[in-house]
Amino acid sequence: MAVASVLYWRNGRQDSLAVLPFIYTSADAGAADDPEREYLSDGLTESIIRDLSRLSGLRVIARSSVFRYKGRESDPREVGHALNVRTVLTGRIAQRGDRLTVSAELVEAATGTRLWGDRFEAGVADLMRVQDEIAGHIAGELSLRLTEGERRQQLARQHTPDPEAHRLYLKGLYFWNRRTAVDAQKAVEH
Repeated sequence: MAVASVLYWRNGRQDSLAVLPFIYTSADAGAADDPEREYLSDGLTESIIRDLSRLSGLRVIARSSVFRYKGRESDPREVGHALNVRTVLTGRIAQRGDRLTVSAELVEAATGTRLWGDRFEAGVADLMRVQDEIAGHIAGELSLRLTEGERRQQLARQHTPDPEAHRLYLKGLYFWNRRTAVDAQKAVEH
C-alpha cells in the first residue's frame, strides 16, 4: 500500500484529520475523577469535529471512530496510520474553578512532527471562542481555503450568548452519548 500517497493529499486533493478526544484534568481536589465534568472535554472535541467537518477539502474522522481512543494516551503516528489520516489533533483541557486551560497540538501522522500547537486560557463561558480559535488555526495550518458559502456560513453562525445554556447543552450531549437509559434521562434534564 502506498501510505505516502494516502496520507499526503494536498494541492487540490482532500486533506485528512483525526481529532482525538481531549483529555480532561483538574487542579480541583477530587474533580479529575468526576466523570460528569468530562462533558467539557467531550463537548470541545465534538464541537471541533463538527466545525472542521463543514470545510470542503478536509476529511474529518467521525466521533464514533475517534472516541475509541478516549481516556488513553495515544501515539499520533499509530492513530494516523490506523485511521488513514495525514494529521492528528490532540489536546488537554484543565480546569481550576471556573478557569480553563486548553492546549492543543496538530501532529503530522507520518513523521510525528508538530505542525502547530497553542495554549488558551479562558473562563468556562469562553469555551465556544476557544473551539472556534482552534478550528481556525487548524484550517490555516492545513492551508484550507474557504469557499464563499463556507465563509458566509461561518459569519452567520452564532453561538448562544448564554454560557450557562452552552454548558447545559454540552452536559446533555455528554450524557446522550453514553447511551444508557439513566444517562438518556440525564441528557433530557440538561
